[in-house]
Amino acid sequence: MKAAPRLPAAAVSSISSLAPGQAGPGATRARACAFLLGLATLWSHPLLAATTGAATPGAPVRNDRMGVATHFSHPHYVANYDIAGTIALAAELEVGWLRDELFWRFYETEKGRYELPERTRQWIDAANAAGLKIILCFNYGNKVYADPYDPEAYAKAAAHLARELKGKVQVIEILNEPNNFGFRQLYGGAWNGVPENGKPAAYVVKYTELLNKAAVAIKAANPEMKVIGCGAPAPANYRMISLGITPAVDGITDHPYSAFTVPEIVPFASTPGILERDQIATADKQGSFTSFISMYREHSAKHKGPKEIWLTEWGFATHQSDPAKSGGFAGFTEEAQAKYTLRRFAEGLGLGVEASIYYALKSDGTNPTDPEHNFGLVGHGKDPRRKLSFEAVRRFARFTDPYRVASQPPTVDTFEADTRPDPWPITWDGSVLSAPGTIRTYAFERASGPDAGEQMLLVWSAERVGGDAKPRLADFEVTWPQTMPVKKVRAHDLWADTCQDVNFEMKPDGRLILPKLTVPAHPVALIFTRQ
Repeated sequence: MKAAPRLPAAAVSSISSLAPGQAGPGATRARACAFLLGLATLWSHPLLAATTGAATPGAPVRNDRMGVATHFSHPHYVANYDIAGTIALAAELEVGWLRDELFWRFYETEKGRYELPERTRQWIDAANAAGLKIILCFNYGNKVYADPYDPEAYAKAAAHLARELKGKVQVIEILNEPNNFGFRQLYGGAWNGVPENGKPAAYVVKYTELLNKAAVAIKAANPEMKVIGCGAPAPANYRMISLGITPAVDGITDHPYSAFTVPEIVPFASTPGILERDQIATADKQGSFTSFISMYREHSAKHKGPKEIWLTEWGFATHQSDPAKSGGFAGFTEEAQAKYTLRRFAEGLGLGVEASIYYALKSDGTNPTDPEHNFGLVGHGKDPRRKLSFEAVRRFARFTDPYRVASQPPTVDTFEADTRPDPWPITWDGSVLSAPGTIRTYAFERASGPDAGEQMLLVWSAERVGGDAKPRLADFEVTWPQTMPVKKVRAHDLWADTCQDVNFEMKPDGRLILPKLTVPAHPVALIFTRQ
């Protein structure tokens, strides 16, 4: 469901290193020496008081703000996706969503005759039995029609599908990346939707018509079915939104691959080179992911578009980088893949996106230099090797499931002891994109249960993973809108899966001081227990 590169290969004018995130031998075993919770040198730190370790595992959860992509129905990947084994693997991961596809031409083999392929029915039933929700991408064209993307015909088929799968599929996504896979080539236009001769790119206009007609038809057939769409690069999506999206569309889809850099950055910075390329701003000058999401919301609100944002595809590959074959993606170590994946999931949660879907659960092949064959949280085949990222995502999904974005978030000020410049900045269309090196903080609260209202911060250092420096130190000052008496602060390392009490100081003015915390390059949860 991906095509590489996410942007044309020419978009990357130079790469200062093809091995970002790499560490020395044994780096993938660095879990035991990461952060204040796992570093042996910090067990005796005077600011920390020893406590018990991680929580005892309980019943499986389904974190419905996280998911993974699969390929049960794609003819190229069927052999890699045995239904029983793969569903069991996804269920073990404890995320809430699967994103998969159904080819329109397989559903409507003759005009007006609709039939769900048996294999599609089998994997949907298996996912339902496992308690997994489904985003079904109704994909690609159908050559039984003169126009293989005939909007009326597609809408009728999508409506029939929505009616047939009521209660079994929760979301229908309208096509996958219309800038790729032949759609744009059929109708014309620049990949980023830049107008030509004063007119909108033809594929942008065509897709917007298709999306709107399909959404209206789907809602008429099954009002409970969510409809999401766009899915092209952000500049093209902005232009679709500007053309007008029907209220029947629930959410905007985007695939925010970070390509060669860290998850806090996307290659859409508002720099002269990229602005000249796109002729529209879709992120701030740094290309920050936070601005990318906030600007989407502002643009959609301006044009009365969808409120929800669904990140239905993104990931980090672990291939051996080869300039001739990299396809617009860096090859990261497994440690870097895992930690960057947690950081992207964490920002998605903190920014309130509807769902964030990692591509993919399983790698698409076995070629060590092909990024398409190395995105998976596990390897390829029926008994795939689990990468470090699999267990890391499972822990993260379980831990964050009961939390939601804080209704009254605190002000958090951090005072770093040192800076963390990016040793491997990249140059993309004449613009230098660097890991920000800042400390990220996102506030959450427990949504229900006996500990409802419990406050939690996810924190990490937005730097490259795998350098030779120890994690940085920083002082934290946390101030809630209303003074909150705190009796305990715990730090739960979501990489090492260890937990530690942290000493703190409450000031008379209500500020809570956490001095000299060690902040690693992966998320750590600071949990505040009220008195």
